[in-house]
This record gives sequence, C-alpha cells and structure tokens, in this order.
Amino acid sequence: MASNPLGSSIEDAPMVVANADEAEDSWSCEATLKLLSEIPLAALLKPDGVAGRLDRMLRQTELGELGLRSFVFRRIEIEAWMMQTPNCGRRSVLELRSRVSSHVYHALVAAGMNSDDASEAAEAMLSAPAQTEASIDGPPDGLNLEDLIGWHLQQAKPRSREILSRRFGLGGATKQTLAEIGLDLSVTRERIRQVEAKELKRIRELCMRFPLDAHLDRERKRCVDELFGDRVHATHSEVERFARAITGHLELAIEVVGHDRTSWLTQGAQELPRGWLRPGTEAELVSKSASQLAEHVGDEALPRAFAPLTVNLAPRYALAAAQLELGWHIESGYAFRRRPGRRAMRTATLHALLSAIGRPTEVAELLARYHEGVPTDICSDRDLIMVMEDAPHLFLELEEARWTSLGAHGEPPVPVANDADTATPSGDDEVDDGTVASALERALRTRGPTRVSTLIDDALDILPSGRSPRSVGPTLLTNPSRFVRALPGVWALPEQIPTEPELAKADAVDYLLNPTQARSYALARRAGEPWGCYPLWTPTAEMRLCRWARYHGEVELLSSLLAISSIDCWPTDSEDKAWWQNAKQRGSRFELCFDPRPSFVALTPDRVLALALALVDHGTLGWVTVNRTLRYQACAHIAAGVLETLADAGIVTPAQGSYAWQLPHFKGPRLQEWVERLSDVIHRKGLVGWDDTELCKLGETILGDAPGGGEAVAPVVDEMDELELLMAEHRHAMRVRRLQEQFNGADA
Repeated sequence: MASNPLGSSIEDAPMVVANADEAEDSWSCEATLKLLSEIPLAALLKPDGVAGRLDRMLRQTELGELGLRSFVFRRIEIEAWMMQTPNCGRRSVLELRSRVSSHVYHALVAAGMNSDDASEAAEAMLSAPAQTEASIDGPPDGLNLEDLIGWHLQQAKPRSREILSRRFGLGGATKQTLAEIGLDLSVTRERIRQVEAKELKRIRELCMRFPLDAHLDRERKRCVDELFGDRVHATHSEVERFARAITGHLELAIEVVGHDRTSWLTQGAQELPRGWLRPGTEAELVSKSASQLAEHVGDEALPRAFAPLTVNLAPRYALAAAQLELGWHIESGYAFRRRPGRRAMRTATLHALLSAIGRPTEVAELLARYHEGVPTDICSDRDLIMVMEDAPHLFLELEEARWTSLGAHGEPPVPVANDADTATPSGDDEVDDGTVASALERALRTRGPTRVSTLIDDALDILPSGRSPRSVGPTLLTNPSRFVRALPGVWALPEQIPTEPELAKADAVDYLLNPTQARSYALARRAGEPWGCYPLWTPTAEMRLCRWARYHGEVELLSSLLAISSIDCWPTDSEDKAWWQNAKQRGSRFELCFDPRPSFVALTPDRVLALALALVDHGTLGWVTVNRTLRYQACAHIAAGVLETLADAGIVTPAQGSYAWQLPHFKGPRLQEWVERLSDVIHRKGLVGWDDTELCKLGETILGDAPGGGEAVAPVVDEMDELELLMAEHRHAMRVRRLQEQFNGADA
C-alpha cells in the first residue's frame, strides 16, 4: 500500500502538472497556487454534499483536515493513497477531484483571474491522471512465479488482496470458502465473489503487459514430471489428487489465465477412458500392450503379482495398458480386477509377506509377522485363514495350519513400530461372548487337554443352546491362536501345553500316556516325522512314553518305542541314559509292522502339490505326513496307496526293505517337474481338476488305476475320526462353493 502522504509538507512535494508543456510554465502554476486558501476539504465540501463513502473518508481520516492548496499540490500521491484505502474506489477519487476543480476555478475567478485563464489554470492543476495500470512500473526481473503473483497482489487494494489470499490459501493461510470469508468480514458470499472476480479481472488486464506464460510453462513441465515420474500415464484419480495439491499461488496463476487446474495440468496429454497418457506417448503402443496383456491373462485368477504378467511387454506401456485400458488396479505390485478393498489388500500383503519368509509357515508365526509389518490392521488368525482359503491360487495349506505361498510376489510390508494403541487380538480373553469358541475354551479350561471325540460327544452340554456339534471341528481348526492340537486327536489351550521341565515332572498326563498315543508316536517317528509336528512330540514326551510302556504297556509297544528312541536327547542324567541305552541294545525291535488295507482316494491337483512341497521342505515324505496333509488320522492306511501313486508318478522314490511303506520315502526324479507344473497352473487358475487341458496328461498318471475310471472314491470311513469327517464335509462344501463362484464369474 502507498504510504500516507497527508502528513508530508508542501515543500517536499513535487509540483502537479498535466503534461510536459505545462511543466515549462510551472512557475505560473506555483504563483496561481498561492491564490488558493488552505481551507480544510471537509469544510469546503460540506455545503455541497458528497457521496456517503467520500463523506466517511473526509470525516474519519486526515483527508478532511487537508487544506485545498495542499491537496492540489499533492493530488497524485493523495489519490494513489485513496485508491489503496478500504471502501474507497475510483468513483470517490473522481468525485473529490471534480469538486475540488470547481472550487479552484471559483477561487481563481474571485482572485481576479478572468474566466478563461481560471479554467485553464484549474485544468492544468487537476487534469493530470491518477495512477492507472498503465502507469505501474513492471515487476523486477528474475522473480519466480510465487514472487510474481505476490507482486501482482501488492498492486491490489488491501481488502481485495486479503480476499484472494484467503480464497487461494496464500502465505500459509488455509483455503476458505466464499461463505467463510463473508461471515468473517460481515458481508454476503456474493459480495466476496464480486470482489474476487473484479480483482482477478484486474490481474488479467495487468498480465497483458506482464504475461505469466513463461512462468506457467516452466511450472507445468515441473508438475508433469512430478505427476508422471518415470511412467507414461496417470489415472484420473491420480491427476485429480495432484491437481488438488497444487499450491495456492500456482492455482491463482492458472485461474488468471483462464484454466482450471486439471485442464492446465493435462495440456498436450491424450485422454483414455480411465486416465491420461503423458504428452508425447504413442497411444497405439498402449493399446497393443493392452491386447497382449488381456490375451495372456484372460480370465485367470487375480490378484497376482503384476511384474511376471509383463515379461514380454515394455513395463511402462504394460502398466498404462492395465490401468487405463483394462481397468485393473495395481497396488503394492499386485494386479486387481477392481479397486481393492481392505480384505483384498490383506490378501496381497499376506502373500508378499509369506513369500518373503520363503518357507512353509504356521499361522501363529504368520500372524505375528503380519502384525509387525501392518500394525494398523487388527485381524485374528481366523481372519488370515479365511483370506488364504479364499485365494487358493496364492496360498496352499500343507499340514494343518501350515501354509506356503504360490507364485511370484509383490512388495512385502515394511515392519514398523507398533503403537501402544494398536493391540493385536489375543486368544487369552476369558470373556464369554456366547460363541462356540468361548464355550470350547471354557470346557478345555475346566477339563484340560481333551480328545476331540469327547468334545463332540459332549457338545450338547458344552455349546450354547441351538449350536450344532458339527461346529466343534471347524471352530478348533480355524482358531489356532485359541486352540492347539497337542497330540493326534487331543486339543488344548495354548497355556495348557507344558514346557519340557514341566512335562518331565507332570503327574496327570493321561492324554499322553496311553497305548493309542504311544503307538501313534512310534509309527510316526519310524516314518520320519520330526519332533514338534505336534507340540507334545518331544524328547521329554518320548522319555515319558518309554517309562510308561515299561510298566503299563505291551512288550511289543515298548520294544517299538525303544527302536525309534533318541535316548541321548532325553532330559535325564547319564546313569539313567546308560540304563536305557543298554535296554535298547538288549531287546529293541520295531514290532508295529503290518500290511495296509487296500484303499484309494482320488487326489486333487492341489493336494498332490501340497505333498510334493512337503517332500521338498522335509527332504523325505512318510505316510504319517501324507495323512496329516490329506487331513486323515495320523495312522490311516490310506497313505500307503497315496505313496504308491506318488512313486508311480516319479514324485517319490520308495524306501527299500520289509514293510517299506512305513519308512520315509525320498525325492523322486520328476519331483521338480511336478512342483513347477502344478504351481504354475494352480497359481494362474486357482482350484482346478485333472480334466483341465494343461493337467490332463499328468492326471492320467495320478488317476490311471483309479476305480471307476478316475472318479473320486471315498476313503474308508474308519480311517477318519469325528473331526476329520466333519472337516472333510466342510472342505467339500468350500470346494463346491469356490468352483461355483468360478463358473458364475465365467458366465458373467
């Protein structure tokens, strides 16, 4: 704003003249000026009456006390000051000049000057123009766009400058609406709109002399580089988000040149159905990439890692094609057919995390890793299991609650510190919420580790009213953080699993020390099962089983336990170990040998892959692992036929010797071929059968000797306990549902 000139002295002021010719006669103007009195303007103009705004100006500022002669002498400077004063515009300036000119004329005539000379003198002193846009000097050289916009605003009235600054969020201010500014300034939103429009018009006119084009071109190039980065495209939502984030001074400059932010930002870009191509990008290359990508993927399962889908395509054009032409959404390196929600992002994140771990992982460990990487997503182990079950093209369960990933992965989550308020779900909650899980927790807490058959038999007494006994099995299996299968057929709460020192001294361990558990343990260890596949299959448990069998078991059972024992690992003293070593040398022979009952089960491709991956992971494959992978009883005879089928397919190499089917089987010559082929097909298509065109040849190997020409044959019922029967029905229902969803998707 111009400084207040009303306090300056006449001696300091330049002489006001209309043009250069009159400047030569300025001495005559000075002489004439002496004829004018110093009567205050307020007193001089009061009899005439003036407009309200000029009247308030004269009454409320020092202008009213300014003498006539002083005003004439400093008119240009005073008028410039008036133009910068709130509520005083050009109309008030012109009115004051006209009234003063009339009084100057009459004063000169009264002083004896003839009418013509008085008129010329008044015109000479009052016809010099006030400051206009044309008289404004240009901005300093070298200003950037922000400083240039600031210079333009300095030419505005204070109130107009304030309104524009608040509307566009300049100088660190928050952007405000017309209504918010109007409420603050006690005027209507329409008045604010008028002031804004008038000031924008003034700046546009001024920009005709001092254009913004060069600055805006540089800013657009910078914005385009920032928006597109190293890509050749940007989606509509990305462009809109970027446009909304444009700084206030740039938005104001764009408004001045008559553009909205989006149209200015995308000048020269080509619009496609779902976004924009960077200026200079060939749209034909994007369309060609879209056709190739659509043909390659077809109706195969998504989400999947995006990079492997573009192996034979230019990555930048493939990404543009996927998002702008096909409508896919690419998030964290995964391709989705539609915008991913929370559950879909959980699927992709979980797959990337499991792939980064690089080995089959139990749900409990996976959940802990997931919460470490994504602490804001409060989910339970059951949530993770549901996610993995619903994406069979990305996840495969090997043994119970032990999962692996299929296919390439995207970007794994980066672990971040977990805030105190982002607690993870816990299975230790004793609140009875009326669910089956709470009822089973209460029962196990009272009874201790219990056989699942007992829980099912007592379900009517344990479960809330109206709940089916058939819900016991799925509830135990889908809540691994709340329930643990401590031994084959025996379930417990996590806190009920004794530590090794506790197990060595515990008295009430009938759930472990019985013929069924001793037999299962001996058979499993002979088949190559590692310690820990059940929480209580440990060296201490082995020691307790041998001591129990010495006094309470049959001789054949004790002999078999000693034959597979690892006495050196027992937590006992050397003297005790020496005694047992001597007993083992004297009479240990594995006596639990038998021929399996003939039986057959039609293996699905995903189960064959699970068995092959279990073999890769363990190095050997035993019949107990086969049963656990196929969800049968640990000692079910069905595994013998499965191992024979896998041997015929070249997946395993059979063990040698008598009753060799009970021994660990080793990697077969075609193991890697089967893993690669099945992993690829299942990853691309999800759940498939052997009738799939890509698997029919392999299926002939698996189903060649199947009863009924390859139709699925139900296993012998007594091979499955109550839990396995219930879960077999549950898995069958889930498989039918998924296949139906695939068929519905294909029809759509």
